[in-house]
Amino acid sequence: MVEDLLETVEDFLSKRGWRPVIECVIPAPPSIDRSSQPVVLLAQGLAKRLGVSIYVDAMRKIEKTPSMKNVDDWYERQRILGKAIQIGKDDVTGKSILLLDDLIQSGATLRRAAEVLLNDGKAKTIYALVLTRTRYWKPEIAT
Repeated sequence: MVEDLLETVEDFLSKRGWRPVIECVIPAPPSIDRSSQPVVLLAQGLAKRLGVSIYVDAMRKIEKTPSMKNVDDWYERQRILGKAIQIGKDDVTGKSILLLDDLIQSGATLRRAAEVLLNDGKAKTIYALVLTRTRYWKPEIAT
């Protein structure tokens, strides 16, 4: 199944007209601790297929977070992720990055990851690619 996903992603990037110039693939920080992280495995396979580096340690989570799909309030997502996701030890200065995530709902994780990589990591460019979208999300925004 992983190979099928990678083939589809590679086809999308290479043959469908969207071939951004990227120097590395970075997986989005996962919400759940697992011995084997699906998004990391996909990022590793994609980097290999594209012939670019993978930077697994470009970002780090300094504290555990709930799964963002279970946090309905958009501002709460931003608060949680703002504290949790920080720059890691891999140097991304001046790099053009493909930020890969397996799931998107509101975009809060990708937004924070891109912010960290651009502002703190001094990356040149971020392209985001997500494999699937979760259930419909209607944000609850306090007024």
